[in-house]
Amino acid sequence: AVCEHLNKKLDDDKAGRAMRLRDFTLAARALSGRASAGERAEAFAKAAAPALVRCLLRDGWRTGGPGGESPEAYRLLCLGDCAESVLQLACVGDNTASILRTAGAVAALEKLKGETDGRLREAVRGAEHHLALGLIRSNSPIKSHSSKRYDVFLSHKQTDAKDFARALHTMLTLRRYKAFLDMEFDGSLDTLQEYVASSSVFAFILSENVLDSPWCVAELTAAVDSGVPVVVVKKEGSRWRDPNTGSLSLTFPGPDVLKKLPARVQQVFQIKIVEHSDVYYAPFIDKFFDRLEEAGLPPAEDPYALTTEELEGLERGGRPRLRHMLSMMDGRRQ
Repeated sequence: AVCEHLNKKLDDDKAGRAMRLRDFTLAARALSGRASAGERAEAFAKAAAPALVRCLLRDGWRTGGPGGESPEAYRLLCLGDCAESVLQLACVGDNTASILRTAGAVAALEKLKGETDGRLREAVRGAEHHLALGLIRSNSPIKSHSSKRYDVFLSHKQTDAKDFARALHTMLTLRRYKAFLDMEFDGSLDTLQEYVASSSVFAFILSENVLDSPWCVAELTAAVDSGVPVVVVKKEGSRWRDPNTGSLSLTFPGPDVLKKLPARVQQVFQIKIVEHSDVYYAPFIDKFFDRLEEAGLPPAEDPYALTTEELEGLERGGRPRLRHMLSMMDGRRQ
């Protein structure tokens, strides 16, 4: 149903409609993130690949988004969703990667290599990388680096930071960390707290309304009570109300906000936070991964480096295959 309506919205995405194209690119991204190797994932990839490629190749974005986004901003959001969908499906296994290649995903991604938007650029590079390798890594899917179920639990307020959270999830996946994104969870709060406890690091995205969310506060409390290290990432542009003036002028939650939290949770905000910046996106990402390492995770893998296993797989394919794969990678990876 998602793929059917995604195709329809690519033909007709008029402003004012109850459901827009972005609703279905987000749904496709969520389903792709939950896919695991098997017939169901392959069936979804077959249905989704043509629509995702159509979206990536789409021209003439003349309509803005339902949230007041300009046509260009709306284009970047939709394309980012689709590129991340391709990346997630490419990470499932060789069969889904083959389906994507057959549908023309490589050519569609190549068209977007010059994009400057950080989220879109990283998703395109990551998806292209995995498709170019033929997913030799498919026999060793992403696993946690420890005995815990997940390396990182990403907690955020969806109305504030869902796109930002997805971008971080893509970054983590690309570097072979197993991450849990709470927006793709449909169970109970009690079960969600179990997922927090079974994660090595808890990444809390600090945004304007996140501390007003009972779910997000419960997740944060569960992390503290379970002894899971917390990394706080403050989303750029977030503001909090000054109790003296009533204006949204504070760049960090004031004491009147923090004192509503349990005392043991308040201590989390006394540590140095990671400041998000779109202008200085690369340094922000470096700092984020440095903080994850300080919290106990092993160093992130170079997302564009070839492992010994991958090189051996390319050699088994012969020199023509090796030349073909390398020709699809940029100068840095060569």
